[in-house]
Amino acid sequence: MVGARGLLMAQFAFPKFLKMENTPRTIILFAILGVVFLVVVLLHLYWGRSSGLPSMGPYYYSTDGGKTFFASDRIHIPPFKHNGKTAVAAVVYVDTHGKPFVGYVFTYGHTGHDLLLGLPKFNGQTINNIAMRRQASQDCFVRKPGSRKWVPWNSPEGRKIENVTNPITGKPLMPYNGS
Repeated sequence: MVGARGLLMAQFAFPKFLKMENTPRTIILFAILGVVFLVVVLLHLYWGRSSGLPSMGPYYYSTDGGKTFFASDRIHIPPFKHNGKTAVAAVVYVDTHGKPFVGYVFTYGHTGHDLLLGLPKFNGQTINNIAMRRQASQDCFVRKPGSRKWVPWNSPEGRKIENVTNPITGKPLMPYNGS
């Protein structure tokens, strides 16, 4: 059909089962469905992984250069004091026999540490801000357990330390999840 102004107009015919009546019963049904949908979304935002809020650990740290480690359910920005000793973050893997070990430890210099201290917090936990963490990583240092030499994380030597593999197969090891 061509309208008075030359515009193409079309009519659509809907089958009878697609037509909805504007009755109180239909309105109540859609209201209930809307409330259920809203509750599901809110529950997902509060407890879901993609909410942007920090997950509850465990996070691993070491006070002896990576010989041993301890778990915490709180995010700490290394270096920090723990039981009177300086603690750094420990990245823990599982060896081929299922035993956990520290693959490497890392800490931040003054600039990176201060930058991460400025991150917003929620219930005492630091909210993960990827842009600020990237900037702080420019002042991040790593070392192998037992070593005394800290190297910049983003240097070729730092990337080599961070690449923890199975000495037999050369394949990456599984991170330790606390179990």
